[in-house]
Amino acid sequence: MKFAAQMASLRALASMGLPAELFIPAALEMMHGIIPSLRNLFDWTDAQGNLIRYYFEGPIDQRVAAHYFEEFHNRREGDVMPTFRQAVTGRSVIRSAQELENDAFYRSALYNEIWRPQGLHTRLEAVVRDSGGRPLGSLVLYRGPGERSFVREDELLLEQAARYVARGLEVPSAGLVAGEFVERRDRRAVLSLDAQGRLCHLSADALKMLLLSHGGVTPENVAHSHRREDFPTLSLLWQQHQRAATPGND
Repeated sequence: MKFAAQMASLRALASMGLPAELFIPAALEMMHGIIPSLRNLFDWTDAQGNLIRYYFEGPIDQRVAAHYFEEFHNRREGDVMPTFRQAVTGRSVIRSAQELENDAFYRSALYNEIWRPQGLHTRLEAVVRDSGGRPLGSLVLYRGPGERSFVREDELLLEQAARYVARGLEVPSAGLVAGEFVERRDRRAVLSLDAQGRLCHLSADALKMLLLSHGGVTPENVAHSHRREDFPTLSLLWQQHQRAATPGND
């Protein structure tokens, strides 16, 4: 099999007992070696198909995310595709790219207001289910304009990979293993506070990193304007800075 080694690595990753918050980002990154894609996404759901939180590779556009959850999620998206809840509670495991590759979709508000601003053009999706058939989430691979569509070979690979993702989410956690921190320049984020401690600038990945470190990216917390007070860790750092800047404090 062409991607046997990469699939074996995913299977091994799924058996390590990693917490879901560590396993999913690693699995999405590993998926690029199995099925090339622009960006990958995983949505956690409950057994009824309600979206709990999600992890999307790359920066999160807060305005687009807010617009999607306010206007389209389980609502207007149903004009051109099954709604999110319908998709994850339905019988299909794989939702092919060809389902959406039509003029109606590319003319739709969903494509032009949500997909296109994020550089997304086509997708391949797998519904990930537990051993009892209940949905655990949705694994979605995206490609951009000008990239080739996903084909049947990709669907078969994703179906197999989805089983390993389910295993990784179900396996009992082995606990965190201490490891060395490795700095990566491509994963830096920068934020700025003004003299009054107001949050005045977030770099591309900073919002996502803050949300992930304070409970995860959810439909509720991604859809509103953020302040320093929304992030206890950031407020603690600001208070420490204020004390250090006060005359008489060492």
